[in-house]
Amino acid sequence: MTGSCLKHKRLLGSLKILDLSFCQQLHSLGGFIEAPALERLILKNCISLIDVCESIEQCVELIHIDLSYCEKVKKLSTGKLRKVKTLLLEGCNSQTEMYDMNSSYVSSNSSYGVMEATASDFMFFAISLPSSLVFLSLANNNLSGESFPTDMSFLSMLEELCLDNNPIVSMPNCIRSLPRLKELSMRYCDKLISIEHPPPTLGRLPIEPSLYHSKVKKIKFDPKMSPLNFNGGRKTLEPWSFEIDGMVKIQPLVDVDEKVLYSLGWKNLESIKEKPLGTCYFTGSNTSPKTQMHYEFGIFSTFYEGNEMPEWIELTSEGASISFTIPSSKKLHGLTFCCVEMHPLHNLFMLPMIKVSNITKDYTWIYDHYVDQFELGGKYINFLSHWMFGPNEMESDDEIIITVKEIPNPVRNTQVTKICGVRLVYEDEMIEDALHYYKSWNHIIGGDLSGFQLTTGEYLLYNMRFMNSTNTSPFGSLIAHGSSFKGEVEFKAFSQNKPEILGQPRKGEMNDGSGVLVVPRQPVVAVSPSAAYSSTPAMGIPTPSPFSFSVASTRWSSSRPYNHVFGLVLRALMMAFSFGSSLALAVTMSNNSQLDSNKQGFQHHPELVYSFIITSLAFIYSTYQLFKGIWDIAFNEALITDKTSDYTNFILDQLAGYLLVSCSAVTALMINQQPLSGKTSLKKAATASVCLSVAAFLMTAVSAILSGYKLSKRVMW
Repeated sequence: MTGSCLKHKRLLGSLKILDLSFCQQLHSLGGFIEAPALERLILKNCISLIDVCESIEQCVELIHIDLSYCEKVKKLSTGKLRKVKTLLLEGCNSQTEMYDMNSSYVSSNSSYGVMEATASDFMFFAISLPSSLVFLSLANNNLSGESFPTDMSFLSMLEELCLDNNPIVSMPNCIRSLPRLKELSMRYCDKLISIEHPPPTLGRLPIEPSLYHSKVKKIKFDPKMSPLNFNGGRKTLEPWSFEIDGMVKIQPLVDVDEKVLYSLGWKNLESIKEKPLGTCYFTGSNTSPKTQMHYEFGIFSTFYEGNEMPEWIELTSEGASISFTIPSSKKLHGLTFCCVEMHPLHNLFMLPMIKVSNITKDYTWIYDHYVDQFELGGKYINFLSHWMFGPNEMESDDEIIITVKEIPNPVRNTQVTKICGVRLVYEDEMIEDALHYYKSWNHIIGGDLSGFQLTTGEYLLYNMRFMNSTNTSPFGSLIAHGSSFKGEVEFKAFSQNKPEILGQPRKGEMNDGSGVLVVPRQPVVAVSPSAAYSSTPAMGIPTPSPFSFSVASTRWSSSRPYNHVFGLVLRALMMAFSFGSSLALAVTMSNNSQLDSNKQGFQHHPELVYSFIITSLAFIYSTYQLFKGIWDIAFNEALITDKTSDYTNFILDQLAGYLLVSCSAVTALMINQQPLSGKTSLKKAATASVCLSVAAFLMTAVSAILSGYKLSKRVMW
């Protein structure tokens, strides 16, 4: 304000708000001594501003400073201001680097800290941060982990810190020194990999990525954390190996300690541990992970290609449900449930929802797996899960019903459950609990599931509920119409009722721990008449090929079956049009020697012979494709694998389309030429043949586009 043309400077003494936003010619700003009552200084997008005078420290009533996108500012002295609550430095410097407080610069009893930064022009940009700050925004400043000081405890009043859109790889260590931080925002930090032990006072942690998928692999919380509103967007995390304390943990099955697997009652899994899952077609990841172990809500699970149940499954039942009564025995540790899923048409599987009902105690849990759908090379998957239950949830003589929700799709190609089975697991002699870390989670069966309970009493266990999603429509017939959640989820990673194991994962967690001697005490008493105590019979269709994996956004998508039906319609039309085109020429053939001498038959014209041959081949090809599609539906299996079909369809559709358009062009050119002059019947037949072959070409072209679309997905994903 120094040197300005203000005539009544005495009026500045009462000025409370100064907004000079978007003053692109403003280079320096001073004279703050004349505005002692100033409370809000807004200089947003003053892109030419270089200097803010130190006299700003005379504005002792200042509470809000906005320097967003003032890219050339070199110095800002606010450290002596005692009332500044909000400081916005978003986009203020494209290459900011902050250093530790320098004792030669700031006295040890100072109420403010100083951080220096090197700007793109190698000038120093010094920021003195007042200890009174409540909200600080450093968004969009190209800050990395090295840009932060080792300690920020001088910001003892800070409650909200915004680090959005910065290339941060992990949460800076200095953030742990903020004693009152309630919100840490790291939205659009697309290089973010880990967040470890944020302040326990934290109440909000938004980390939505700018792209659909995040690279975050680990989030670790303090055992004494406050209830947290966590928002990571939709299911955006990499499906290979990651963990969020108290929410979900995924790692390769081969890395899980054998003592943990033994505690679950899982045996002889060596053959599936090394099986590759393929490439995640949504994230475009180039990794090929092995079979995974998933853990959420107190439920361990894995899935792999195969059509046989493990031999140690005790009770089996054909179809999508099984019922039994828990026999009298020692304390129940949990139950293992396994089901074999088959899809008749393609290798895109959706993990089914599982409903476990304790009829005796009137408890129901409905589990929707973190992974929605994935693609593999065969037609069968084996979905294996272990549910940790205690005596409050299940005990002797309780009647249990487990139901698998089949995935509805049109044209009788529903993904079906061929067989399911159960094995009960009991505690015999507890040496040391290998599952101590997993039992310490708060939101598991037997823990705090109040935010997952419906008004009708059922518990819906699905991960998006942690983001307070209230959508219950995907659960369909599994829940009563009009059901809704009773309350909100107050996320806390660890249970406060288990202080002896609270948040103390051992080194490797799934890789370490001691075993529990687990043996089945008595055979399960079957209630279902179809239940049988036998190992699951093989289904006779080996499926050894590797598969790819996807975390998809919606479970009930039926686009692929509809595309299949549409493809069959196209093949039928192509068959009809190509047959009609051939028939139109064939009827011109005659045994009459006089007509034959006048060359009224198509066989006397090479162009028409070529057209007849091509349309006949197109008829044969389309008939084969139609037959293959109908076979897939009628017999619930494919003649050839999807991969081979995608490649051959793409090539043959391109070839058929080229040949059809070439024969149509050749025939059309000769219709009005001399060879057909005066041959009215042959000319009409040729005209009809051209029209029908063009129609067949159009059907083939659309089929080729669909084939190319499917093949491009396979190649890219």
